[in-house]
Amino acid sequence: MFGNIVASNPGLVARVMARPEDHKRSLEYKPALDGLRAIAVGGVIAFHFGVAGINGGFLGVDVFFVISGYLITTLLIAESTNSGNISLAGFWGRRVRRLFPALAVTLISVSILAALLDSPSQLAGIRGDALSALFYVANWHFILSNQHYFTHFGPVSPLLHTWSLAVEEQFYLVWPPIVFLAYKFLTRRRVVARSTEDGAPESSTRSVERVLVWVAALGAIGSCLEMALMYHPGSDTSRIYYGSDTHSQVIFVGIVLAFIRPTDRFQNTSQSFLSKTPAVLALCLVGIMFHFISATSKLLYRGGFLLVAFATAIVISQVVSQTNNPVTWLLSTPPFRYVGRISYGLYLYHWPVFIFLDSQNSGLTGWQLLALRLALTMAVSVVSFHLIETPIRNGFKGRISTKVQLRALLPSGLAIVLAAVVLSSTIPAQGLSSAIPKNAGHSQANPSVVLLVGDSVALTLGIGLSNPENAYHVKIENQGQLGCSIAEGNPIMVQGTQDNLPPCNPTTHQDWQTYWTQQVIKYHPDVVAIQLGRWEVVDRMHEGHWMHIGETIYDKYLTSQLSQAVSMFVSSGAKVALFSAPYYNDGENASGAPYDENQVSRVNEWNKLLGSVASKFKGSVSVIDVGGLLSGQDRYESVVAGTPVRCPDGVHVSFQGGEFVAPYVLPQLYHMGLSAYTHRPHSSTISPVASYVVPRPQANLKSLARQVQDKSVAPTCPF
Repeated sequence: MFGNIVASNPGLVARVMARPEDHKRSLEYKPALDGLRAIAVGGVIAFHFGVAGINGGFLGVDVFFVISGYLITTLLIAESTNSGNISLAGFWGRRVRRLFPALAVTLISVSILAALLDSPSQLAGIRGDALSALFYVANWHFILSNQHYFTHFGPVSPLLHTWSLAVEEQFYLVWPPIVFLAYKFLTRRRVVARSTEDGAPESSTRSVERVLVWVAALGAIGSCLEMALMYHPGSDTSRIYYGSDTHSQVIFVGIVLAFIRPTDRFQNTSQSFLSKTPAVLALCLVGIMFHFISATSKLLYRGGFLLVAFATAIVISQVVSQTNNPVTWLLSTPPFRYVGRISYGLYLYHWPVFIFLDSQNSGLTGWQLLALRLALTMAVSVVSFHLIETPIRNGFKGRISTKVQLRALLPSGLAIVLAAVVLSSTIPAQGLSSAIPKNAGHSQANPSVVLLVGDSVALTLGIGLSNPENAYHVKIENQGQLGCSIAEGNPIMVQGTQDNLPPCNPTTHQDWQTYWTQQVIKYHPDVVAIQLGRWEVVDRMHEGHWMHIGETIYDKYLTSQLSQAVSMFVSSGAKVALFSAPYYNDGENASGAPYDENQVSRVNEWNKLLGSVASKFKGSVSVIDVGGLLSGQDRYESVVAGTPVRCPDGVHVSFQGGEFVAPYVLPQLYHMGLSAYTHRPHSSTISPVASYVVPRPQANLKSLARQVQDKSVAPTCPF
């Protein structure tokens, strides 16, 4: 697009850059740019805080990027023009003074709050997040650690938003040296004595800037094309959203604007209506995208980011040149200006406030929680701006050399690194291999063979159950699979966002019927234990409509599917144990309410459905209340009777949780296995097990906890 504009207007670059050789350039303060920052940070905060109608508020980050690209490049051009040189050390020193103090406060505060409020296993994750934020590589860290921005499975990092700081800082490290080298080695030392179309003498610096315009324009086009090519509808977009290479397109737009729209050359005082219209329309377009665009919009990754960048560039170009524009007036009003001035702090502090000040810690939901979060974010940002950021930025300026300033700030950075390391050093680094003890083998003859099938909750539960299995004469064959569900078809809704589940065996793309049948043939189980529920309680597209458990049509569908699975296992001669589902808590929406799939009522409906299916297979099926053991009374609990039974993600069962329920579950599985064994053709002595729901042994919870080998505060989890 840039190429078409320049190619169709060959004199455009020359005209906008023509200036007398002795002309001095400066970056005059434009209040409206602060107002535009206020719009940007307001969109981001509204999106994160769940304000209705701001589905695309995250695009405020891209508005920030365009402003940064424009201002930083304009500063570099002005410095080169006025002094004949660009001091990279001076530039980076100013950036450090401007950005580091508030970031330091954020990292220290998050570390302290995490130590006080989070579990040790969650705190362990803060170390990598904090170090990556400190060294401005957080975007790549979150890509590599598979931490999604728009959808979260488990605890969310209070430093997740620092990905954008990393992208911007990487721009600060790469772009200024390019500009410096271009001016230094491409600028001719004498003025070329020829005239442009409008009669102004042409400087050799103009040729350099023309090259830089093309570099930035091609960078924007290339970045946009890369994002479009890497995007596949329905797939994870974290890589292309976080990536500096794919997201830098909007920064390049700001850079191009800085070259073709210098503030000191275009002071437009026109009173015509048409001259003011572009800014109004562009700002409206930004607002429309804030409202309608969502994280799953195809348009977003196929030019949408570039579109919001163009709209922002139009607003900037007009508000810096038209003092009588209504958009300039609006954005220059004191409220917008002040919010824009403290926007950096607002952005840094609002996300940790959102994470730590949730409904559980505040006791509030809805608008009350929103108001408290906004008030606290504003208060912290104001204090930070006036007592920390501004004094440091102004106190050093002009008094100490850049080298001394950097040396003074270095110990602070090292102190934060040391603090992060110290906080994490007390946390044991336990991986899956160390969490699963090696079984000594099955010395007793003919243990009850139990095939455990289901989703990833079954998988994690089976890890803990397998440890004490020898003591109960049970052999667990753990075949739980991530994302496995008896409910079929996509998409589903998870945390308010559409997603797709893989088949039960993603390697061979087998459905649950085929995969489970193969496991029965392979292991010849005496008992098949089924642990499901997580993916049965989510909203799912079924028969062309969004449905969920508790609706008659969908309940009949789930009952039919589960009955089919049970019938398949019973026909093989195995007994079937239906494990009730525990409650889930993998986060809350912005209003402080649990996500729909985390509602207690939905889990209760699923467990009720288990009982109804079991009643159809009397003598062959039992419901064992595993979920009741792993949950509180009508609420989610991560620790039961002093044992950390659940993983930090609020969904899976910890290794200790599996051990915790083993003394209650394994004896029943053993006797069910005996019943199945004795009712096969070669024996007939024990009566069949009746279909029943085993009551939760409330009085025995403490005795169960005493039998757990490791009751440390930190749960051991493979996820």
